This record gives sequence, C-alpha cells and structure tokens, in this order.
Amino acid sequence: MNLWNLMLGWFQERNDRQVFLKDFNYEAKRAYVTGQTDILLKASTSYGNSDYRHSFSRFMAGGFRIKADGGRPLSRDEVISIGKSIIGNPMIIRTMIALGWDTLEVHPQDSSSGLQWRLQNNIYLS
Repeated sequence: MNLWNLMLGWFQERNDRQVFLKDFNYEAKRAYVTGQTDILLKASTSYGNSDYRHSFSRFMAGGFRIKADGGRPLSRDEVISIGKSIIGNPMIIRTMIALGWDTLEVHPQDSSSGLQWRLQNNIYLS
C-alpha cells in the first residue's frame, strides 16, 4: 500500500466518525424537538480514558462523550441507563470500536463528572 492510499484511508475514517456523531446528534435533537424526550443530548469526541485504549483507538480522541445539552438535568440513574442502553447494543459498540473510540462517557448537564464505560470489554455475542 502506498502512502497516498494510507492517507486517503485516514481521511475516510475521520469522515466516518464525523458522520456517526452527526447522525447521533441529529436523532437526539429530533427526539427532543418532537417531544419524545425532555432532555437534549449531544455527542462529541473527547480524550477518553487511556486505560481503555485498544489497537483501533484514536490517539488523543478515543472518547465518545454524550452530554445533556438542554432540557432538564440528567439524574445519576438516567446517566447509567443511557450508558447501559448503548453498551447493550453489540452493533453500536463494534461500530464505535472500528471507528477508533475506546471509551463511552455520559455526563449530566453542566458537569464534567460523568460515568465511563470501556467499549472493548462490552461486546457480547448473541
């Protein structure tokens, strides 16, 4: 493989990550606007937890952060519920790992003290 093809692969991966984030944020906003939920969630990339790194992890960008961005604040039980609903979906976890994320973070509104899950250890075969 030549250097040009390798660089094109890097840009494609970056684009795939941006599409994943954009789709999540679009659906979260749509759920809020249509009244399916009273909490507006927003996803972004973060540093992640270096202890959770794996062979596909992106350097300095291994965290997938979901944060309450509007509406009412999340309770701790709701933070746990959001994390478990994502961790419980093997297809989402495999996609996130393949796109270079290693850490799932869920944060309540106006707080940096959310919860973290290691993505790689949460793949279950059905």
